Amino acid sequence: MSEFGKARELKYAPNTLQVFFCFRNGVIPKYVANLGHNTIFVRANWTVLVLHLLLMVMSISYFLIVQEVLA
Repeated sequence: MSEFGKARELKYAPNTLQVFFCFRNGVIPKYVANLGHNTIFVRANWTVLVLHLLLMVMSISYFLIVQEVLA
């Protein structure tokens, strides 16, 4: 199960990073154009990336708070 999760992470992470860097540079990625999507697709991935980072920060800070309470 964990191996499947790792495979999915490796499969989907590069696309998100590509979209992130292309969004920063203001360039729509070629694979998005090839798939026939528009800028909304890029914005959706950008939003997902931001929410994912926010969730990671929240979970890490929550873990640290729990560690402080238990210590």
